[in-house]
Amino acid sequence: MKLSDQCDKVLPALLKLQQMVKEPQKNATNVLTKDGRTARYATLDTFVDAIKPIANELGLIISQEGMTADNNIRIATMFIHAESGQYVLFDGFPVSSVGLTAQQVAAATTYLRRYGLSSALALIADEDDDGKSASAPAQSKPIQAPKVEQEFTVKSKLPKGKYQGKSLEDIVAIGDMSYVVWFSEKWQDADERQVAVEYLMRLRG
Repeated sequence: MKLSDQCDKVLPALLKLQQMVKEPQKNATNVLTKDGRTARYATLDTFVDAIKPIANELGLIISQEGMTADNNIRIATMFIHAESGQYVLFDGFPVSSVGLTAQQVAAATTYLRRYGLSSALALIADEDDDGKSASAPAQSKPIQAPKVEQEFTVKSKLPKGKYQGKSLEDIVAIGDMSYVVWFSEKWQDADERQVAVEYLMRLRG
């Protein structure tokens, strides 16, 4: 975190923002582990809708700038006090862009913008399922399974197309990575495209 030379205006405004913003609703699903376990998360537009109106009311401008260096993508998140020009800058963390298509770079940028906002304001972007998964008794798994099957994951069977009845994992095992790339860019359902994008990022990174 970096601060302007003077911060007597921006820090109190940022504190009020943190106090006033409510946790964004987790309105989408992501694959959490390689075995297909999923978790809910809040999308970028949900974060912006929750934060921006309150920030502007407090006289704060939110700026997110993308930077690339050494084959990494980084998003810096800045809160600027409009009246004084004082600012607080969060550098963010890098994600490798090696081997990514333009669509995948866009997805990585969205991911970094979302986490830039959540980390700056100490908001929770995703469900933390690690503890639940480690401590859940064996008999509870059959109860959770039907809920997981309702969500699209890399193990879900495709309902149509060239590989109808096969999952993204099946297609990767066959060796047709080009189809998974096509799926991530052209498939009709945006949420399912996002699953493919993040699956490709895990495979390549």
